Amino acid sequence: MLLTGIRVLDLTTAIAGPTATQVLADLGADVIKIEGPRHAERMRLVNTPAAQLTSRRVTGSSWFSNLNRNKLGVSLDLSKPEGQKVFTALVRISDVVVENYTLRVMPNFGLDYAALKAVNPAIIYIAMPGYGPVGPYKDYPSWGETIEATAGLAYLTGYEAGPPLRSAIIMPDGLAGLNAAFATVMCLHQRIRTGKGQHLVLSQLEGATQLVGEAILDFAMNDRIPIRKGNSDALWAPHGIYSCAGEDNWVAIAVETQEQWLALCGAMGTPEWCGSPDFETAAARLNHRQKLDELVSGWTKSIDKYEVMHRLQQAGVPAGAVLKASDLSQDPHLRAREFFWEYGEALGDETAVFPYPGGRAKFEGSFQQARYRAPAFGEHNQLVLEQVLGLSYWEVQALRQAEVVCDAPIYA
Repeated sequence: MLLTGIRVLDLTTAIAGPTATQVLADLGADVIKIEGPRHAERMRLVNTPAAQLTSRRVTGSSWFSNLNRNKLGVSLDLSKPEGQKVFTALVRISDVVVENYTLRVMPNFGLDYAALKAVNPAIIYIAMPGYGPVGPYKDYPSWGETIEATAGLAYLTGYEAGPPLRSAIIMPDGLAGLNAAFATVMCLHQRIRTGKGQHLVLSQLEGATQLVGEAILDFAMNDRIPIRKGNSDALWAPHGIYSCAGEDNWVAIAVETQEQWLALCGAMGTPEWCGSPDFETAAARLNHRQKLDELVSGWTKSIDKYEVMHRLQQAGVPAGAVLKASDLSQDPHLRAREFFWEYGEALGDETAVFPYPGGRAKFEGSFQQARYRAPAFGEHNQLVLEQVLGLSYWEVQALRQAEVVCDAPIYA
């Protein structure tokens, strides 16, 4: 496994940070997820019945189970000196710290990079604030939705003459997580060469702007304000999402050459309107794209989306069925690639097994399955504190007595 022997202290919450540490865990790193007794990971609580909120065994939502597989779970109150002492001891024997707090949190604990570097000069510290270390927004908390708005993604997402829309998948969170994971691996590579740790502050906002670079350049160089244009393209038509047979079924079609246009016409049975001067050239099709989209939809709407996809792909036309989550779980390509990993999720006193999205890429020599499910709250307190850190049983009990370490979240 690529990161075998690397220990990561995971202080992240929600989606962006846990995505970063999920990737590192999937690559073989030993990730220790640290939650505060009074600040349990918020994704743990999604869709969790109120009566179960104090149960040690409940992992919470499928979000939490997916993002926190292959991690050990420890509860530790960093607001207390005893908790800070334990965390510092863990830093001394670890390689990476990842957190996505606002910039004030770790300094308030006395656990900023300067303090941790003094304990372990080789430590790699990855901070993931929403808006970076400088500027008027630097102290603001963020969510994926706010990053979509401030980065300009929401402004560009939507239909012509319609309002701005946010993505349904909270894209900036996943992007920030992947950026942080990649940056961590590069820091580890650099440490092999230099022996030195690093402190990186990765702005989630700046990471998201890479998705709108073309629009930013167009404004900077041409003084053009971009407009929302749905699924249409600035150069090509037909180019969009077209309704297919059944309820809420769609196919994506993107015609970019004259050869593809003629192939599309042939796949549709060469209807008479294909010969119209309105559609003779790419420029003509673009000028009449609304009419063209209606005509193409008239063909697709009575055909199964997979049938449209296969028919067009065989003809050399770029096309793909738009897949729902239920479709993805049965997708033959993903199944053949063993993309889905099945592992347990603690539900009360029982463990149920569900399929989850697996690793994002296959690496030679790395494992191809989850090693263990997401941890219940504080599940590995004893293992980490005694076996990894070397505290005695009575020292751990004293931490429990002081509520520095807890085996169930405190909601008081």
